[in-house]
Amino acid sequence: MAAAEAKERQYGSLGPGRFPIYAPSESMTLAPSEFSTGRPSTGEALPQLTRVHGFSAQTRPPVVFLSERRCAFAAGRLVVELDIDHNLQRTLSGHSDLVSCLAHSEEQALGASGQMRRAGAKWAEVLLWDSETLEVRGAFQFHQADIEAIGFVQNGEVLVTIGMDRDRTMALWPSAREGFFRAGRREGAPLAVCSAFKGGGVCGIVASPGGPDVPVHFATFGVQHVKFWQSARVTTAVDGRRGAFGNEGAPKVVVCAAWVARERLVAGGSNGEVFFFEGNKAIRKLVIHPFSIALLLPLKDSLAVVHSHGVCSLLRGGTETAWDLASLMGAPESRMQTPLTAGHGWRGSSLVLSSRTHLLFVDLSHGIRNVQDCKVLLSQPGEPLAAVCAHAVEPRIYTGALDGGVRCYRSGDLQPIEARSFKASCGVTCIAVSSVAPGSEGSAWLALGCADSTLSIMGETNFHYVLRKSLSGRKAKLTCARFSATDASCTHPLWLAIGTDDGCIHTFRFKEPTCRSTVRTGEEIVSKVATLRGHEAAIIDFCFADTLPCLYLISVDASGKQLAFDVPMARRLPTLALVQDVPFTPWTLPTGRQVQGCWHEQRSPEHQRRFFEIPGRQTIVASDCSATSLEMFPYPCTDHLKSKPPRLEGPGSPITSLLFSTFSDNILATSGTVLFSWSWSQSVGSRKQEPDRGGLASPLRQVQGAVVFDTPDGRKRAVAASPIFTPPPRARPRSAAAGSQRLAAKENARGPATQETVACPSCGSVYMADAIFCRRCGKKREDARTPDKTPPRKRASSAVTKVPSPDIERLQPSSPGAARSKITAASPLATPPTSAALSAWASPAAERRPLVGEVPTFGAKPSQAPWTIDAPPPAGLPSRQQKSDAPVAGKIGAPQEGRNVMQVVSEAQRIHEDMEARTRSIQERQQFDSVGLLLSGKAQANVVGVDRLEDRYQESRAGPFQQRAQESNNRYEVEVRLPGGRLVRVTRNPLRRTLSFEGQFVNHQAVGHDGEEVQDEKLLVRVPPGYDLSNPPAEVIRNFAEGRCFVALYRYGQGGRLDPSGAGVTSRDEYEL
Repeated sequence: MAAAEAKERQYGSLGPGRFPIYAPSESMTLAPSEFSTGRPSTGEALPQLTRVHGFSAQTRPPVVFLSERRCAFAAGRLVVELDIDHNLQRTLSGHSDLVSCLAHSEEQALGASGQMRRAGAKWAEVLLWDSETLEVRGAFQFHQADIEAIGFVQNGEVLVTIGMDRDRTMALWPSAREGFFRAGRREGAPLAVCSAFKGGGVCGIVASPGGPDVPVHFATFGVQHVKFWQSARVTTAVDGRRGAFGNEGAPKVVVCAAWVARERLVAGGSNGEVFFFEGNKAIRKLVIHPFSIALLLPLKDSLAVVHSHGVCSLLRGGTETAWDLASLMGAPESRMQTPLTAGHGWRGSSLVLSSRTHLLFVDLSHGIRNVQDCKVLLSQPGEPLAAVCAHAVEPRIYTGALDGGVRCYRSGDLQPIEARSFKASCGVTCIAVSSVAPGSEGSAWLALGCADSTLSIMGETNFHYVLRKSLSGRKAKLTCARFSATDASCTHPLWLAIGTDDGCIHTFRFKEPTCRSTVRTGEEIVSKVATLRGHEAAIIDFCFADTLPCLYLISVDASGKQLAFDVPMARRLPTLALVQDVPFTPWTLPTGRQVQGCWHEQRSPEHQRRFFEIPGRQTIVASDCSATSLEMFPYPCTDHLKSKPPRLEGPGSPITSLLFSTFSDNILATSGTVLFSWSWSQSVGSRKQEPDRGGLASPLRQVQGAVVFDTPDGRKRAVAASPIFTPPPRARPRSAAAGSQRLAAKENARGPATQETVACPSCGSVYMADAIFCRRCGKKREDARTPDKTPPRKRASSAVTKVPSPDIERLQPSSPGAARSKITAASPLATPPTSAALSAWASPAAERRPLVGEVPTFGAKPSQAPWTIDAPPPAGLPSRQQKSDAPVAGKIGAPQEGRNVMQVVSEAQRIHEDMEARTRSIQERQQFDSVGLLLSGKAQANVVGVDRLEDRYQESRAGPFQQRAQESNNRYEVEVRLPGGRLVRVTRNPLRRTLSFEGQFVNHQAVGHDGEEVQDEKLLVRVPPGYDLSNPPAEVIRNFAEGRCFVALYRYGQGGRLDPSGAGVTSRDEYEL
């Protein structure tokens, strides 16, 4: 067993081997599944948090300086350190809920962060950490409510924390590594505890300047108050006095404060007031602008006052000098700006300001009057993010937020691309980008869904609107959007599905897979096809089938109901069993057999979980609504794991959208206004590139993972065994002469050993050997010779003896009695003519070099391409009579003028598979369509099929029948009722594992009859595996006259049979119950 596991880890899961297996080369290896051993992977294999874009604007303060060129901000449950010059990040984890406040001590090089109290927890923790290494030094557990404010006093030796309880409890803690407040103190106990302010909230704490030898002195401020605190070093008592604002009274909220000297404080109000205190009394009030004060920064001989609308006023000697931050170079655009809320300064040389949407850095080293520019450190939406999508072949991602902002970022480092960001008319609730083949003309399509039911479709590059339409008269919110797979050859249409809050799915069909025109709009580009119904709750998500043409779609609503639809025919499928073998990649639905093991026994209905499959890693990542984190499961996950799945920590609020970017190989999650990115240290294979569906690749063939092996015959590519890709049998030569001719044809296909590589000027791909046309875009090579287009002459008897093609071989019948030749193809997709053969065909006969195995004759003229010439007949048989060269109508797959052979073969194959798919769809539809029976007039029964119901006992309808089913202990119980009719017969079929209920139903609305008509109805109920249908049932209750019947079946081994697999059941007969 151990040897088998070791071999699987070495070669990968390739299924049964059909050829000799050799050791894989070092150039490309398959990464084993992280859950291949049945247990969660280690921390080394898990993705690491690499980037956090966004911050918690409600944190007090949102940002603090750690040094002159480093700052820290809160994002979810993390504290993120940002290098201002190099834009590098480090994170501090350890909080169990949202970080609510920050503080930093320059003297002790310590930072502190408080959090919200987690649901079910007794305490709200305060973490003390090293600002250089970001290592946690200690944790304080005292407050039984959220932490509202924290601050360092006494040169960082004391940490003050204030809770958000009714009394606003304040606690003082020793924070220095050593010193007076640390000596003799019990670990984990506060120095002093008191009530900060019982009349309202506290916004912050500021420490007065002074050395460690002076008494403790600081101030707190908040709702209609400023309070001054002091304490002697020899006692633990803290004395607090409320500041007096004078006759005009206190402001509504004191939002910021700063010490100018030890006994002089400046406070700013929410309406633009600036108060100057001496001691605990305000001696002066000043109102410069009627906007809230964001920051007060004392300078050497002046005071800088920053207002919320971006105006900075410099007060000096009774004069004011103002300048606008929005006018500085590098400031965010006016349409994206929001009011400033807070800020922090570093020794008067630099300034960092925060709003709901931006973090701005201002350099004051050259003086506050000489400020010329500013730098945007971070940008985020003003409202929570609702959706995220990624471009397939470009390093771009798009996010949509409820404030109407659509922002574009680079997928690697999440740097914003302002030129591609814009504002929508309403809050964006869903967003999607179509896939596009590399090097194709035109751009991808971008679809936006808004909260007011407005859908906008535009080109992703030029933002050219082609459709803007309201999908619901009741203004139902659009919840999700998804594009189908893109066909680069334009043979199959591109589909777009939009889900709404009222349970509808709107489908749109595009006439062009990419946006190539900036003129055509509306029905010329995209048209609405149908509205798919069947859900009673809001649509959560859906998946298109990963096939071309796109035929099926699976959707899930908020109640967990899962339905399948036929997209081209705009109809609902009667059961999900019809699409159980269809590939849906990537899987993003929260329900289904693939993710059954990802759910715990008790499901939380508070928030919807998000799922996203990670192709190539056999992994699916899911959001955990209870802990606001991500969990990683093996895919498919049909059973519960024996141990806890690995977690990706970071977000502090429910995750609203989840995505895996194949281009940058990272996981993206949106939580609140913050975008989190996790990535692996080492990528697997070539997953960053989009699978190539162009050229001669089958549109219905799924892209298979592979491993390259070094064999004695050269490098070979091994593909996993799959029913979707089954290589056809090769045509073997029937004689030694034919075998030598095939070897000679292979030598012709190889051509010379060394060829000069020439790149296509259109798409950049390298031409194959002597190819005339590019295999990706079909563009003709510039230095290629034009083939002779003169009509071919009749074949002469002295023509060159030709060799058969390695791709299409015509074999003469082996027996003399056979009259016609048999054409055998090497594969369903015939390989195009080789480059050497095309070059030989295009060149004149005098210049063409003889092919390997060719017998030269004199006087011969070129007639046809070598890959279309028949093989010589076997000895003793008469030569085949030549066909007439008279012009006939063109056929599918025949070469045409102006088109290369590759395009013709590809088009013929796609037409064949398209017709096959359409035929299959019509056949399946006729199995459940009763229109033919009604038109025929025959008294045939209407058959309705019902799949089993899992883990629930509720009534459902299937045609005129009402049926209920459940698994109870060791029995499977089925109850069927035919309202308004009577049952005739009930049978069981052990081979098909079905119960058949036949009855008669009186139709009072029959057309063409006198009032009523008796119709025969039949219901087929599929029984799940594990229950015995061969032996008599456990219980049968019949009341056929009223149309009722109850059947209970034994589980295998309970009713006298011990064959759970059903082996030995060979009879196709039905037995009456």
